[in-house]
Amino acid sequence: APLLCEGGSWSHSERNLYFYESLKSKLDTDDLLFLGDDRKVEVSQKLLSYSDGGRDGEGFVTYTGLRWREWKYIKGRLFDLDATNHKEFFNLRTQDSELEGLLSARLSDWWQSVLQSPGAFEKPTFLIGLYGVSPVRSIGVVERSGDHILISSHFIQGFKYSGDFIICRVRVVQTGMYDVNVQFGWSGDKGASVSIRIGE
Repeated sequence: APLLCEGGSWSHSERNLYFYESLKSKLDTDDLLFLGDDRKVEVSQKLLSYSDGGRDGEGFVTYTGLRWREWKYIKGRLFDLDATNHKEFFNLRTQDSELEGLLSARLSDWWQSVLQSPGAFEKPTFLIGLYGVSPVRSIGVVERSGDHILISSHFIQGFKYSGDFIICRVRVVQTGMYDVNVQFGWSGDKGASVSIRIGE
């Protein structure tokens, strides 16, 4: 690439590329997104809002950034990148409200394109019959009976009431007979009853 050679320089197309980055997730494993009638994530819900979404309500705008030419725009701040010393300077030049407005609009449009991407924010569909043992993990939960059921990366807890449930997406990819098992634990002396249902 020309940029790796001594004396290399940006081509016109390279110089005008926009580089987008989301620096930190605003969602947690326990955040279940609302599903529409088609059982897909409803992208217009507040939790995914660019300006005030996320579990803290600060929006994804606080952790998305954009690099263009010698500029970086993040969290509403414009940085000038010194290519010689590889340093960043906050508003080294006179503040340019027009440029800031342009980059801010670009970021907002990019986030909307992320939301419209096929499968954006969808939980995984677990496949049965493809590789033998196919564990259904807690991160794949798409629905639960209430917010008192807490979901982490490795386990689910908080089943308190009769009828409490979770739902995961599963697809059988190869016809056959399968044993389906569930691992669970409980505290107390009354015991527990757990059932598995497969299908709609």
